[in-house]
Amino acid sequence: MEHQIGIPTPADHPRLLEVWEASVRATHHFVSEEEVLHLKDLIIEQQLFHHSEMFCVRDPSGKVGGFAGVSGDSLDMLFLHPSMIGTGAGRALLQYAIAARGVTRVDVNEQNEHAREFYEHFGFEVTGRSDTDDNGEPFPILHMKRHRGITIRKITVADLEALSDVSNHTYREAFFEAYNDDTAFEAYTRELFAPERLKVELANPDMEFYFAMNGAQPVGYVKLNLGNAQTIFRGNDAAEIERIYVRQAYQNQKIGEGLLHHAAATAQGKGLKMLWLSVWENNDRAIRFYTHHSFQKFVTHQYLIGNDLQTDILMKIDL
Repeated sequence: MEHQIGIPTPADHPRLLEVWEASVRATHHFVSEEEVLHLKDLIIEQQLFHHSEMFCVRDPSGKVGGFAGVSGDSLDMLFLHPSMIGTGAGRALLQYAIAARGVTRVDVNEQNEHAREFYEHFGFEVTGRSDTDDNGEPFPILHMKRHRGITIRKITVADLEALSDVSNHTYREAFFEAYNDDTAFEAYTRELFAPERLKVELANPDMEFYFAMNGAQPVGYVKLNLGNAQTIFRGNDAAEIERIYVRQAYQNQKIGEGLLHHAAATAQGKGLKMLWLSVWENNDRAIRFYTHHSFQKFVTHQYLIGNDLQTDILMKIDL
């Protein structure tokens, strides 16, 4: 089961508390009933859900089924409703936290061995220990850290040269052999990724670009079009992923998945209802990838590159 990452609204906050309480009762057997109620009061009094950047997954009924919160590079919380345990929801939340939010640190209750093993599976290691938690409660805490890997950040005009370079390289790697007319391909890519054109697009508030970064090296990117910037207008409540590419040397590392989740969460955070994209009809690998992430085909689109007629399949997902 694939889980779409979204942003909880203020109306979801009572549900977040319900999920937290159900999760603690199901997994934190070392916490007494009295302590559960005390911690619940602390969450309400300190408005803890307001202090972190929150994101969530939803259950089949549309209610929040799991959520996480981050501050900087720290994962502040990750809780699942018992009904969501074993569905891959926790993995989806953590992978998004790592890939899209750059999380490298997390604190875990020492008694919660399952949680420690879960984070170790994703490369976190214990680097320290505290006798109490952040509230001074008598729950020993393990401090875990993960060596920084792929992160996602917004692209600005200062990144123009890097964007032009990664755009050209990834498009060529993906499609050069697919075109019958080499001259037309070269002319098309020169125009599409010309620095002056990219500069105009970066200045357009309805076009947002995000890099996947391996340290200081851009290894992929996604371009999100809003409103009238969509290449085919699908309504003001829709967003288009016009491009999502990863360098060949970095493929099969879930970087594309991180970029896809980031684009979906960004669109949902803007209150949009649909995310769509187009994919070349013969790109079976990409079609399988998007289908795996719950995108559905809904129409085809034809266009010319020189005299070479190409067909794209349009795919969408409801947010």
